[in-house]
Amino acid sequence: MNAMRSATKNGTMTLCGAPDRRASTNLRAITTSFAIISSLFVIQRFAFRLYTRLGLGPDDWVALLAGVFTTAANCLVLYGLIPSGIGSDVWVLNFSQIYDFGMFFVICEIVYFADIALLKLSLLFFFLRIFPAAGIRRVLWATMAIIGAFGFAFVFAAIFQCQPVSFSWKSWDGEHLRQCIDVNAMAWANATISIALDIWMLAIPLAQVRALHLNLKKKIAVAAMFCVGTFVTIVSILRLHSLVKFGTASENPTRDYYAAGLWSVVELNVGLICICLPSFRQFVIRLFPSIDSRITKYQVSSGGHSSASNRRGQSRGKEGSDTNAYLGPEGSRGIGGSDSVLSDHDEIMLVETAHLDNKSARSAASMLSMT
Repeated sequence: MNAMRSATKNGTMTLCGAPDRRASTNLRAITTSFAIISSLFVIQRFAFRLYTRLGLGPDDWVALLAGVFTTAANCLVLYGLIPSGIGSDVWVLNFSQIYDFGMFFVICEIVYFADIALLKLSLLFFFLRIFPAAGIRRVLWATMAIIGAFGFAFVFAAIFQCQPVSFSWKSWDGEHLRQCIDVNAMAWANATISIALDIWMLAIPLAQVRALHLNLKKKIAVAAMFCVGTFVTIVSILRLHSLVKFGTASENPTRDYYAAGLWSVVELNVGLICICLPSFRQFVIRLFPSIDSRITKYQVSSGGHSSASNRRGQSRGKEGSDTNAYLGPEGSRGIGGSDSVLSDHDEIMLVETAHLDNKSARSAASMLSMT
């Protein structure tokens, strides 16, 4: 029995003076730090949008839900996996800790799969808000459907990875026979598909930017806003090495699964930070009016784009729809008392006005009615 082997190995390693390897301190510090930072980004996002009366859209609510799942993952690590001995050798733990470790790790898998899908959906809702063209919106909706199915499939697989479900964490002792899917293959499939979806989601807006009638400097500015998501893709790629031993028939799972747990919690928190970065950037601009002034002068110097922006504001005002998406709490004044019109994001204004410059006023009004 595995339980007897674990007890025997514990005695042997103790007699031989083997070091007591525990990595939970590092995991606790990293998880706590990321949890605080990502939570502050979410708070900033909602506080800024409410203060400036921009209103909350589907992307904000999905981001909030993703924040709830990320917080749940952080709490599971801090108050579940760490007390259960993650990062320690399995033979220094008691049987109760090992059972708890298996249970909490399965719950973490479920939360991780759901959260990864929510983070992607929030970003796609953000794209829906700023790209008015019908063609790109169909692509975005189709991508969202794929990601929804992707998230549901892996959450379902994680819950029912073993039959019965409880054997996912009870079978380590050798006293419970189980029928389980290949958990290592499941983890690799999820990571691979997730990275592929990230690349596809990056290609969608960049293809739109390439088609805009903007000079190179403006295209780079807009593209940079969309490329913030590459940070989480990089973390996802770095996480792959931690999956080598994950889900295998390891004799030391609490130690071998440590890297997978660490990189997963980092990935979720970095993803949450990334989807809040556009709002944070606008918050910084409003906090430091000198930056806003430079951007305003830059946009006014573009001539046609500025007039197109004005036409859009007037059209919105006449239709009586969503005018708060462009004006601050005091009409056009913000934190710094600037008289410039507050757009949701300055690069977003460039994207939208560039679309308008390519259409007649009648076509522009038609597109606005679709947003």
